[in-house]
Amino acid sequence: MSSWAREGNAGAHVAHSLGLLGWAAGNGHEGPMLVPAAGSYRATPFSLWTSGHRCGKRGGMDEATARALIKHHFDASTISVAGGSPGDDIARASEIYADDAVLEWPQGRERVRGKASIIAVRSVYPARLDFHLHRTIGCHDLWVNENTIRYDRRPVNVVGIMEFHEGKVVRERIYFGEPWEPPAWRARWVERLEDDSQDT
Repeated sequence: MSSWAREGNAGAHVAHSLGLLGWAAGNGHEGPMLVPAAGSYRATPFSLWTSGHRCGKRGGMDEATARALIKHHFDASTISVAGGSPGDDIARASEIYADDAVLEWPQGRERVRGKASIIAVRSVYPARLDFHLHRTIGCHDLWVNENTIRYDRRPVNVVGIMEFHEGKVVRERIYFGEPWEPPAWRARWVERLEDDSQDT
């Protein structure tokens, strides 16, 4: 396994789940490259492997269905006041989960078992939550979502990995990252992202 994967990069774990991992340099692409675990020597960007023509037809959901389910989930996930309000529809947001779904927050070493428990946790959340979905990428029954959650207006960057079976999420692992102020020492090599610049 590459150092990229060993260091806990969420994308690397997704790549291994898809059976893809590799590294290439000097080929015109920046960052991690993915190759079939037991196939082609040619490295390919992850975005190409997960586009429709690369996914093939080995089963699982089609892209339009997956994206519609995920969008519906995020559209309904807002919690308008701490503890929830009658206007919130957490049950509708949770329709995406199978009855025996597992939700995990690895950084806190926490696991929630079952859709009923997921709904219960989110129904008593002690903060206002606003969700902004930036990007969804995936293939068949494995999909990754990049989003921002505002906890009482405090933004947190989030990556969630959803595993589907028969059209329902059976496992979701969510990773959180606090934003930071960029250091001055590398300013001449970087450009600032706008709040919505990751949207695709």
